Amino acid sequence: MCEVAHGMADDGLVAADAVLRYLLPVYARTVDEVRRPLARDDVPFTEVECRTDPVANPYLERWHTDRDADRYAADATAFVRGFTESSLRSHLFAGTPDVDAAVHEFFRRLAARFCADPERDRFEDWTLTVVLTRR
Repeated sequence: MCEVAHGMADDGLVAADAVLRYLLPVYARTVDEVRRPLARDDVPFTEVECRTDPVANPYLERWHTDRDADRYAADATAFVRGFTESSLRSHLFAGTPDVDAAVHEFFRRLAARFCADPERDRFEDWTLTVVLTRR
């Protein structure tokens, strides 16, 4: 996503300083980061379970079987678009003359990148599971 945004800045479709300032607001906490505040005496919870587990990438798994890069790119792009578009619209592309066109071009380029090499930018996810009981 960063390289796509920089490419759009190089092509004059978004301000370079907007790309440098933009931060996708996603942060994955580690098990240690979750446990740290629970160790305080004033916390009314006790940890039952705290772990991370890998989550399969169904789009890449299907591509490994059918080698349909166009389908992979369309599905992977739609997945990414689902959790990034509102942030991109509100922040990265907010100063562009045509936000809709900028968003469309961003995801067109992202899909082309995914299609060209499905393994290069494969999405990897680990789900954090936290189970607590009240003390």
